[in-house]
Amino acid sequence: MALMQSKSKILIAGGGIAGLATALTLHSITVLEQANSLRLTGACLTIWDNGWRALDAMGVGDTLRREHTQLQRIDTLSTTSGLTKCIDLQHHEMRLVQRKKLLVALAQALPSNTIRFGLKISAIHQRQDRSSIVTLEDGTQISPKVIIGCDGVNSTVAKWLGFGPPNLAGRSVFQGLGNFPQGHHFQPKTLEIWGNGITAAFGPCNETDVFWYLSRKSLSSDAEISYNSTILQEKARHLAEDLGNKEMVEVIKRSTPNSLSLTSMKYRYLWPFIAGKAQKGNVTVVGDAMHPMTPELGQGGALALEDSVTLGKCLAEVDLEKPAEIEAALKKYVEHRKGRAFEIGVQSSVSGILQSGSWWLPKLIRDKVVFNRLSPKMLHHTGYDCGPLQILS
Repeated sequence: MALMQSKSKILIAGGGIAGLATALTLHSITVLEQANSLRLTGACLTIWDNGWRALDAMGVGDTLRREHTQLQRIDTLSTTSGLTKCIDLQHHEMRLVQRKKLLVALAQALPSNTIRFGLKISAIHQRQDRSSIVTLEDGTQISPKVIIGCDGVNSTVAKWLGFGPPNLAGRSVFQGLGNFPQGHHFQPKTLEIWGNGITAAFGPCNETDVFWYLSRKSLSSDAEISYNSTILQEKARHLAEDLGNKEMVEVIKRSTPNSLSLTSMKYRYLWPFIAGKAQKGNVTVVGDAMHPMTPELGQGGALALEDSVTLGKCLAEVDLEKPAEIEAALKKYVEHRKGRAFEIGVQSSVSGILQSGSWWLPKLIRDKVVFNRLSPKMLHHTGYDCGPLQILS
């Protein structure tokens, strides 16, 4: 009943990175998180220039910079061809940001009692006047002025808007954080390894933690493995040994159990998004709820941050007592985001097929065409700037 009486006008479903970032760009908000606390497990996100511009707009960029190493270059190795390539990041800002630290920074920047834990949306009903009633799993009903779904890949809000279920990419990714309490010896760079049906990478987050990931074709046993950190770690170590990289093997051995994960990569066909289904009345979606994508470009997290700032800008001048203004602002937000998300989503999917394919044609294109074109010019998508943010008091 406390929520029904809340003065918050904007309801955000999901207290992950997208949800908390969106909350930071708005005012008069309540965030509903189905877990009983912030979900601080998991490893890292790659944040490029465009993501840092969004974090700066929210006011948390410098806090996170102090805790994460700026990387100077990307080394890439193809084990099938023996070729190596180096991309100098002199004019780019790339850091491997720990998910836990990003969530905590966003949460600490929000007003107290913004996040309500243990609550999840079960249904949305839209009236003829385009206002909406939200029903929670405990039966509570709320009628906010704006509803924003930041509830991830399997979003209840996205489903209500008309999006289909996410698609399996056919590949799974192992991730973790290797911990070196006395400090590690790794240079400020990432090493990417393109193998036969396997891709991998690792690089330092800070002076003591090193992020790593491995991706390969999904197996029927993945669901069972994902719940056992010991087996998960052992499987990942064997994959790194097959790639012949002893440094990565050592990093995996030092992984902390709560950082380990094995997940099936998912994406969503974005035709409903392009057709305008990402908004209906006073309802829209942000981040993975809108555009889940495979991780090859390292842009999933940054795009969610861009979404948040763009939505905040679109709603900044809106009178939340006027439904027509709200609907116009949300339509403007979707129009701003759909081209950008579609472009990055397609590039990520194609990159994933080429990087990890074991079939001869993807490997040929990867090693003879893509590899030779690796250069800072391929990072043009990181130049996107969502602009400054006006946050109403």
